[in-house]
Amino acid sequence: MSLQNRVLSEYRQLYPQHTLRETSLQTGIQLTRVFRLMNGAAMKLEEFESFSNAIGLKSQAEFQGGAFQRCALKAQQVLNEIELNKLTELIGRHIHWHILIHGENNKIVVDQNIA
Repeated sequence: MSLQNRVLSEYRQLYPQHTLRETSLQTGIQLTRVFRLMNGAAMKLEEFESFSNAIGLKSQAEFQGGAFQRCALKAQQVLNEIELNKLTELIGRHIHWHILIHGENNKIVVDQNIA
């Protein structure tokens, strides 16, 4: 599958109800050009970037909790009980540390290198 087909397929999965007009407005690509792209015309780099950005916006919004939920479900399927207990303790310690430092209701971005 080509990159163009992948990006269009992913876009359609994330925005299944979007009409050509809505896609045009979101990506900034002319309506007739969106129609041609959806029907197999070769995509320019700028158009590919526009679709990728639209995908990124949706993915970023879903990432806020979705990625963590998927990871937790996968951990339950793959990890044994001892590993799950260690992971649970680690998350609990991190939450406790965050509450001590920032308070209970503050979602503050902290250093990414903290484990």
